[in-house]
Formats: sequence, structure tokens, C-alpha cells
Amino acid sequence: MGRPKKKPVPAPEYRFRQVSPNVNLTEEEIQIVGEELARLCGDQRLNGISPEQVVLAAQSPHSPLHKHIYAQWSDKEAAHKWRTRVARELIASIVFVPAPSTPEVRAFTHVGIGDRKGYFSTPDVRGDQEVVEAKRRHAYTSLRAWLSEFEFWADPGSQLEQTVNMVRRELEAVKEI
Repeated sequence: MGRPKKKPVPAPEYRFRQVSPNVNLTEEEIQIVGEELARLCGDQRLNGISPEQVVLAAQSPHSPLHKHIYAQWSDKEAAHKWRTRVARELIASIVFVPAPSTPEVRAFTHVGIGDRKGYFSTPDVRGDQEVVEAKRRHAYTSLRAWLSEFEFWADPGSQLEQTVNMVRRELEAVKEI
């Protein structure tokens, strides 16, 4: 006699969170793409899926992932976007130590305020109040996103739960900047 079959788990209601200007989904596509990614995860059992596997699955013009991976750009545009991403990572990988016994800091910081868009030397903009306020708002938003992700994984009494509670308290004290 074989193992009892597992009952199929119904697909959750998927939602979309904008994490990149390169990915935009309609309300209808959100559920379809979520279910396709879940299907690929199921095919991999406990191994999970990699971006490379998603690219491979999207090769078929019939895949619900195809237009989001292949149909967006020509190969020339895709190559340019990739090089731009590598350049962004190159900029982000250069750090400096502002004073002895202090942690490393990115040498170049991204600024997106009005007409000032791009990477600027961190020491040059450190005293600019407009940049400091923008960085504080970004920190608040980033901590909210972190909290949103890790609250789910915090088991009662765990170190992670303590950290989540501390971050939540601090964010509530600050409110939105």
C-alpha cells in the first residue's frame, strides 16, 4: 500500500510589490505569474528555484512568464540594461572608512531629489540637509519593508522576534518621517 496522497494546497491570493522599474504586472497577471512561479517551485521540490530556471522556463512563448522576461527588450537593450546593473553594483562596491574604528561606508551614495539624480561622493553630500532627510525617509521605508518580510518568520521567544519587536517599537516612535 502506497503513501496517502497529499491534499492539494490552494494557491494563495498573490499581490504585487514594486521592487524594480523593470517589472510591471496587471492585476490579472499577478495571480497567473505567482501560480506559475509556485508551480516551478513545486517541480523543484526542496531545492527552490533560481532566476536562471525562471529564465529557462520563460523561453517558451506560451509561458506566462515569457513576456516579462523575453518580450520586454531586444537582446541589445537587455545587454545594455545588464551592463547598467553591473555598473550600479560596481559603484556600490566601493567603500571607505570615515574614521578609525568605524564601519565601512559606501563611497558613493544614490541621490534622487528633484534634478539631482545619480551617485554622488558620500563625503561631499553628507552635510546636505536635503540629502540627509531623503536618506532618513529611505531608511524608514527600508525598515518598514524589512519588518514586513521578517515578522512572518519570527517564532515566539526567538531572537528574531525580539529584533522584530524592537524595530516595530522604534518605527512606531518615529512614525513616518
